Amino acid sequence: LRKLTESSGQKWIMRKVKRYFVLADFLDKNFPDIPGLKHKAMSPVFLPEYRTIPLEKKPGDIWIVIGGSLDFARRDYMALFQEGARYNKNVKFILLGDSKHFDGPEVKRLIKERGMEDSFVLFDHFVPNDEFYSYARLADYIMLLVHEDAGEFDSYLHYKITGSMLIAFALRK
Repeated sequence: LRKLTESSGQKWIMRKVKRYFVLADFLDKNFPDIPGLKHKAMSPVFLPEYRTIPLEKKPGDIWIVIGGSLDFARRDYMALFQEGARYNKNVKFILLGDSKHFDGPEVKRLIKERGMEDSFVLFDHFVPNDEFYSYARLADYIMLLVHEDAGEFDSYLHYKITGSMLIAFALRK
């Protein structure tokens, strides 16, 4: 937020707007202390109604959903593969992005190379909203998987949130 508040356009806005809502408690905590400017955390928990796709989740399975494009620049899949090997076979990592694009083919190759196909659910197509939210609603956890080498990692610690974080808030995951 410090960088944001230093831009000339934002300074003009801040002269007019004296109250801000931020989308998470940690954003409120990290909001710069600016005299005369009030801020408060507000977690919007509204999701549009999407058609539910019937999915089979076996009793005892733990679903960990990771949304978005399969992209090593933003997500630490290598840590997931290393740590994921320690989990039992009931843990399923559901990667809700098209595995044919970006780093998807490499992610698929690494999963196969490690013999972890039973631990991952992948898609060879863009995952439409109704399918995406059907998996997210049944998930036990929604994992952000943003890593330290991501270009804006520090921003995520202080004043940005991911789309997956908003979905997790909305679904109370």
